[in-house]
Amino acid sequence: MNDLLLRRFGIDPFAPTPLHQLPLRWLLAHIIMLWCGFHSDHSPSITLSIKHVPGAMPTVRLAGVRNAATVLYVRDLRRTLARLLRPAGVHVIGMAAKIATPGRGVHVGGTFPMRAKVRSDLETDTLGRPFGWRRIHLVDGACLPSIPGTTPTLTIMANAHRIVSEAEL
Repeated sequence: MNDLLLRRFGIDPFAPTPLHQLPLRWLLAHIIMLWCGFHSDHSPSITLSIKHVPGAMPTVRLAGVRNAATVLYVRDLRRTLARLLRPAGVHVIGMAAKIATPGRGVHVGGTFPMRAKVRSDLETDTLGRPFGWRRIHLVDGACLPSIPGTTPTLTIMANAHRIVSEAEL
């Protein structure tokens, strides 16, 4: 049982539990919490825009964008988990699901996605070069075209290795 969960419900995890809180403590001891990471196609996103003002530094603006597909994806995931876990005696409480706000995820990237043919200032070529630059390369998650629901570390490292191997130094 997680100490943070007990504290959230006003139970001191290191003190004897008062009689009136025993049923709640028993219930909390039987809760499984699940965190799910989604592919960027099913997640909220953040748009980045650059405003050019004559005689001044460009201004970068970030704005959160909710994704309508996220709600549907979470609903389908809840139903699937409920069906799969029911034989084990686990009950999924759908109303407890919480969708993070844009930018709250732990896997971020795709800010300057790679394209074979760059179409805007906010894309990079296949060597991770933004703005048509020749000697600057993005080699982290920023240049990935999308972010997987799984840990992207190996993908980022493999892409960085590819860029370094192919780029003229």
